Amino acid sequence: SNWATAVSRPDDGAPNRPAAKNNPARVPERYLAPQFIRQIFSIISEINKQGTTVLLVEQNANQALARADRAFVLETGAITQRGTGKELLANPAIKEAYLGVA
Repeated sequence: SNWATAVSRPDDGAPNRPAAKNNPARVPERYLAPQFIRQIFSIISEINKQGTTVLLVEQNANQALARADRAFVLETGAITQRGTGKELLANPAIKEAYLGVA
């Protein structure tokens, strides 16, 4: 069973700026209660543990990449980064653009 995650930048009206860092209202956690997000990812993880491959397209990059066996970053429909979830979580450019960490 595998996880494949595609992470895309939310459209904040300024394509050259990191959305999560410059527009906190666009961070997905602001829309859903954190316990609900944990529950959703727990259910998806259980489905994966039972042998089902999961393709997840998600803007909650931290949660998605933490679980991904393979991950892709999409910008304007094109793959701009690829690797394991752990590799992308450790990538400084990914941290700044998608996780709001400089």
